[in-house]
Amino acid sequence: MLLFTAKTRGLIDRAVEQLADPPKRRVWNEWARAHTALRVPEGPTEDGGPPPPRNVVLVALAALEELEAAERRRLTEAELSEDQISDIEGDLTYIAGVTRLLNQIPAQ
Repeated sequence: MLLFTAKTRGLIDRAVEQLADPPKRRVWNEWARAHTALRVPEGPTEDGGPPPPRNVVLVALAALEELEAAERRRLTEAELSEDQISDIEGDLTYIAGVTRLLNQIPAQ
């Protein structure tokens, strides 16, 4: 299984916690508790196990989609500084990258 970095795992965890659907949050949280290994610098990128089940990936993708939408709404707020806009755009780029990574995980 692909190992997530702490930053990626944290992003998905935070996104999932914002989901309004408790059963979806439970799907991710139960999987996350059972799979705590993280990718570390110069360490392995995979642990040799199977990929996450498709329902886990779909919950993470749904959570990231909602997080992305919320961040895009923030961009429309008045009176954002250049630094705030840059930070949000950076967050959106990272969310898009994690979304692409999750979409590459083979269905199981």
